[in-house]
Amino acid sequence: MRIEFVKCHAKDALGYTTLSDINLTLRSGSLNIISGDDKSGRDYLLYLVFGIVKCSEGSIFIDERSLTKFNNKELKAHQENILFLAKNPELLKRLNVFQNIALPLRIRGLQSSEINKRVGNALKLLEIRHLEYASPRNLSAGILQKICIARCVALKPKAILANDLFFHLNPKERDATSELLLTLSEGGTTIVIATDITRIFKIENARYLTLWRGELSSD
Repeated sequence: MRIEFVKCHAKDALGYTTLSDINLTLRSGSLNIISGDDKSGRDYLLYLVFGIVKCSEGSIFIDERSLTKFNNKELKAHQENILFLAKNPELLKRLNVFQNIALPLRIRGLQSSEINKRVGNALKLLEIRHLEYASPRNLSAGILQKICIARCVALKPKAILANDLFFHLNPKERDATSELLLTLSEGGTTIVIATDITRIFKIENARYLTLWRGELSSD
């Protein structure tokens, strides 16, 4: 998925400017890390790409087509091609680990054999195969984040938007996740990670950008 911001401005619900004159192209299959403090507008950048908020001025293009031109059906399809990872992992407590990873695949209508194959592979890669029948209620935030990342591996989305992805991960988990992200981007998935400026983590071949009070600069 190719994502392009053209002279993009955005305001929050109270009318305050969150992003100012953003001009940025994220090529398909790129790994991008955007850092800033809580007032930088970094989260808003993800919301704009996902399509849950709109620019007050300017445009966002998805694969060279303006997001504002998408009808409801096209917007839904666009959002289904993206996996959004929140800072605090979000899972359905009534489902076990396997079922949580499998759910988006079932929604997309994949065959059970393909779902079992993909979920099994994801569990193995994240080293959580032993937890496939466990309830999310009993797991740490770090493990819950690994489950969400496993869902990325299984789903193979066109893009991943992540908010402070490494916040709950220990150094070993962080290193392993970085390797997975590189593998996913090399496979064509566009990845955008918004992170606090105090938690920047260097990943090989990643592109680093900084937001400060809504204005963008390259590191």
